Order: sequence, then structure tokens, then C-alpha cells
Amino acid sequence: MCRLFGFRSAVNIGVHHSLVLAENALAQQSESNPDGWGIGFFEGTTPILRRGLSKAIGDGDFTNLARFVRSQAVIAHVRLGTVGGHDLTNTHPFSAGRWVFAHNGTLQGLEHYERLLMDEIDPEFRPLVQGETDSERCFYLFLTQLGLRGVAPESPAPGIVAFDAMRATIGTLCRLAQETGAPPPLINFLATDGRSMVANRLGRGLFFSTQKRYCEKMNDCS
Repeated sequence: MCRLFGFRSAVNIGVHHSLVLAENALAQQSESNPDGWGIGFFEGTTPILRRGLSKAIGDGDFTNLARFVRSQAVIAHVRLGTVGGHDLTNTHPFSAGRWVFAHNGTLQGLEHYERLLMDEIDPEFRPLVQGETDSERCFYLFLTQLGLRGVAPESPAPGIVAFDAMRATIGTLCRLAQETGAPPPLINFLATDGRSMVANRLGRGLFFSTQKRYCEKMNDCS
């Protein structure tokens, strides 16, 4: 399974320690997740995406970028490929408009409901799918759910709206798997517009560090 890192702050802060220097830094986790890396961060309201195909640990581009980045919101990812080849179009995070998105997990048995999943995605977004991954399709399903709540990809969303869109995304994936007899999906998502950040760890507790006092638990597939 891939590994995710998400960070949100009221001020621009560096993430070099968390990505490279910490005992369980994301670079270290790439030893068992060697199929590429990506870092998404924001300059003002503009998301910047950088990705590579090598193992993050020992990759000078990853290390230098991690040292350089100072942002209010960061999503980083190291990939262990399950669906889709070793290609930049299949490397997380994904980005569109104001949004950056990454996925840890697999839609097991996706071949049973991929067409149905694409039908759930707004026709405007379907041509934007570039790679082969289940993850990118989940991203555009999430953007579709935001759109149903009046949020275009170029717009930010209040946290509660982004939360509700992610919950609906998870509910749709669980429903499609159940209806087609596929195994329950393995879906841990991170998404941010640079201001709001939402995350889930489906079926298990979500561990995070925060100074905020408000949190909700997402529904599981039961």
C-alpha cells in the first residue's frame, strides 16, 4: 500500500523534517513504496505539483524539493503501484483547479464496476482522466461530488462541504462494489484546496496531530 502525508497550517511552514529527516519520514517509507513520489503544495492559492518515478529516498529532486517547500498546505505521496503502470500519469498526487488529491489503497475488483464508476463522474471531467489508476478516477468522482454541492474545481470549499463531498465519494464507491459483488474498496484519501483539508481512513481510526478541537468520523461501508 502507498503512504500519504498531509499538512495544513495557518502560516507557511517547511516540511523537510517530516518528509526527509524524521524517524518515520515519507522518504524512509519509500523503501517499501518505491514506484514514484509526488509533492503537491500551494503558492498563494495556486497548487504546484511535482512528481518523480524513482524511489523517494536517495532521489535528489525529492530531497531538494522537500527542503524548498514552504506552504500552508502540502500533500505528499510515495507509491506502491497496484493499478496502472509505472508512469507519471499514474503517480500521485493528482491536481485540477484548486484541488490536490492522493489515495492509499485499491478498488479491488474494479473491473466489475469501472464502467459504472465512470458513469458516476461528471461528463465534463471524464476526458480529463489521463492515467490508468483507480485513484485518479476517485479524484474526479470527488470533484463531481463537490460540483453537486456548487463547488467548481477552480473554487475552494468550506471544510464541511469538502467533508460531505468526500463522504459521498466513499459511499458511492462502497455502493458500487457491493452492488457488483466486488470486495470492499480500500480507500484512504487526502484532499485539499489549500485552505480546507479532508482525510479518511476507511474502516479504521484516523490518526493525526492537530491543534484544532473539531473532528468528525466518516461513515464506513457497513
